Amino acid sequence: MGGTLTSRMLVAATLAAYMGGCQWVLDIRDISPTVDGGDCDQWAPLHFSPCTAAKPISELILAIPGRYAYDTNTGQLIDPDGQAVEHSGESVAQDRGDLWLIAVHKLTIAANTELRAEGNRPLLIASWSTVSVDGTIDVSSVAGRPGAGANRDCEGTAAGPGSSGQNKAGGGGGGGGFQGNGGAGAVGDLDQGDGGAGGGKIGHSIVIRGGCPGARGASGGALGSKGGSGGDGGGAIHVTARERIEVRGRVLAGGAGGGGALMGLPVSGGGGGGSGGYIGFDAPEVTIYDGAVLAANGGGGGEGSDYDQAGNPGSDGSASIESAAGGSGGSNYGADGGAGGSRDTPDGGTPVAQQGGGGGGGGGGVGFILLYSGKFLALNATISPRAIEVD
Repeated sequence: MGGTLTSRMLVAATLAAYMGGCQWVLDIRDISPTVDGGDCDQWAPLHFSPCTAAKPISELILAIPGRYAYDTNTGQLIDPDGQAVEHSGESVAQDRGDLWLIAVHKLTIAANTELRAEGNRPLLIASWSTVSVDGTIDVSSVAGRPGAGANRDCEGTAAGPGSSGQNKAGGGGGGGGFQGNGGAGAVGDLDQGDGGAGGGKIGHSIVIRGGCPGARGASGGALGSKGGSGGDGGGAIHVTARERIEVRGRVLAGGAGGGGALMGLPVSGGGGGGSGGYIGFDAPEVTIYDGAVLAANGGGGGEGSDYDQAGNPGSDGSASIESAAGGSGGSNYGADGGAGGSRDTPDGGTPVAQQGGGGGGGGGGVGFILLYSGKFLALNATISPRAIEVD
């Protein structure tokens, strides 16, 4: 099946009892952590030291149906009823800026429950025992709402904006790059404003960082309308556990689609799509179950405009192995946006210029799914882009 991974070592992980049939309520229990000052040095996760980080005193169960909102700027967790949730968190340093660490004895995210994280810092969740995700962890970006840690340290991979001359059609913005290249934006009206360059790709590292944004499309000439905005790159989530991680739900870090250009003369270019973000797992055993989804796909580029019709925005990065569609159908002469990167096409798409309209934005490239685990098993799961098992 599409998206299925098999372990390099083909080691069967011990499966915990499935609790999806139970009716859970929010529950924070006082439990002494497994790791204390006597044996914390026997656990060596990436990105923080268990001997110096905040020691968890609670099992954290997120089980009220709906969305829990996490702010990595303030460390505040709000439940679906609007109430603050007590938990242990702190800022920790890494090579490129701070992370926000949630420290728990055990984490359970129930089915029909979502943990949505936004803010400037990437999110690091550390469990001194296990993590079970039956619901959703979401650090994806959508229009105007970047995921946690998105758009940081992107100077070396920055996408280029479209350009236009006096009274000329605007070119589309380039798509954001990360693991995949961003697509270049289309020129305006075939030979007028240039399309922006797509952002370049980078190799993976142990640094937790979000994806990179697409660039704005060009406004057409001195009298022009406005080009579409660039989509934000996907955010960053890293989950580590001393014993095991189990995912039956979804973990998402997609990039946002680029904005469509506004109508008017001269015509303008669409914005580039944002790249996918970062998903990382670090545990002795990681099991991704049948039906689960891990996705860090790029957003589609925005559509260019014509004189009396605006372009449509590109789609946000998909929660599947399919590419996010570029914006289309809004203007007769504006170029469609490029498709976002996904599992089988990791680079963002480059749109084709169309005579008479603004250029379409390039699609965003895929992000990273990294696995630091000696025993990894994926059972008919949907994983896009392809996961990288790191020794």
